Amino acid sequence: TSKHLSESVKDITGRTAMQVLDDLLVSRSKLLLNERGGSISQVAYDLAFGDPSLFSKFFKRMTGLSPREFRGGGAF
Repeated sequence: TSKHLSESVKDITGRTAMQVLDDLLVSRSKLLLNERGGSISQVAYDLAFGDPSLFSKFFKRMTGLSPREFRGGGAF
């Protein structure tokens, strides 16, 4: 069940399943942002964010940097 999965993840990692998923999403975001070919908007859509501004808010909350800051000033 999802409850069992959540409890197992918490027991093994000390973090909630959502925290683990968020960490994975941030890691994937960083990889895609480092690929200079795509726009930040494209990264947002590739990661299933319906709106690039939602992706930017999520990324800033998780990393302390906007996607543009992380990328070093790349275009939005």
